Amino acid sequence: MLSRWRKQVRDGELCGDLPPLQPQEAAELRRLREVEQQFKRLQMEHDILKKAIRFASERKVKSSPSSRQTGTPSRSK
Repeated sequence: MLSRWRKQVRDGELCGDLPPLQPQEAAELRRLREVEQQFKRLQMEHDILKKAIRFASERKVKSSPSSRQTGTPSRSK
């Protein structure tokens, strides 16, 4: 029973002291929740990508000096 009430509140069918929501309002609230979830997901993906870029650049910087040759290569004759 409690889970059904929670679902009704989530869907805008049950509002307690407030007047019941119109179908358009309930649909708008559902859409808003979906957009918020997508936004949170995109924020997490963005943070992960920033960390990956930072990790790759630090790794590149650390490995670059040891793999580079300094000066001109000498030829033995």
